[in-house]
Amino acid sequence: MADKGSSDRKSQVLESLAHTLFSGELKPGEVLPKEVELCEHHGVSRSTIRSCLGELVSFGIISRTSGHGTHVQPYEEWMILSSTVANWVAEYSSSDLPFARELYRFRATTEPYVCAEAALKARAADLARIETAWEGMLRAHENGSMMHKGRHFGEWDIDLHVALYHASQSLIWQQFSKTLRAAFFSSILQTTTRAESDIVGSIELHRVFLEAVRLRDAAAAFQASCDILRRSAEDLGDMATVPTIGAMKHRAVL
Repeated sequence: MADKGSSDRKSQVLESLAHTLFSGELKPGEVLPKEVELCEHHGVSRSTIRSCLGELVSFGIISRTSGHGTHVQPYEEWMILSSTVANWVAEYSSSDLPFARELYRFRATTEPYVCAEAALKARAADLARIETAWEGMLRAHENGSMMHKGRHFGEWDIDLHVALYHASQSLIWQQFSKTLRAAFFSSILQTTTRAESDIVGSIELHRVFLEAVRLRDAAAAFQASCDILRRSAEDLGDMATVPTIGAMKHRAVL
């Protein structure tokens, strides 16, 4: 059995390789250094390098072919729904890579419907979680440091979104929000470096959403979610289409 030191060293090497890949230093189609070069660079054994590369292969990030080396896979092959990969997206992803934008586009096409479901099905505990998260956003802003109880404004923001997914009472959405918490945080954090007026506007939009859920108003919750997403689109420079109330009625959410 490998000792703790070798396990820690492997984790460090894996994180270093992930940083290289998710920062865009190496792009799809490009070749990773040879095993012997990676061993020398990281000061570890070939078995450690092979183990790290094997994990990256299992996530679809790289491919290995005998005689042809180790290549970076196209981004669409990367398993970004894996919690491990989602953490790498949050930790290392460069803004010019597609991950934050693609995560936003996913949210834009699903989240308003999840919010409408949450308005109809939220339980008392769900409402309390959403309200606590919103109050955390408010207090973090009022403190002037964007921190409240040792947590960043963006963390309270993601708490609110995770809570609304949970409030939908859908096992799939509940598990999904937990798995992608890190990636959602990465996406949302990019939209929290705004001017003062924009932060105030964001807090107000989330308050409107909270009130819609309290009132069991699915249409208002759907609209509030769309408004929040449109603000995020402006921050991310994304032109993805956000649904409309008409689309919600067509999907028979009400």
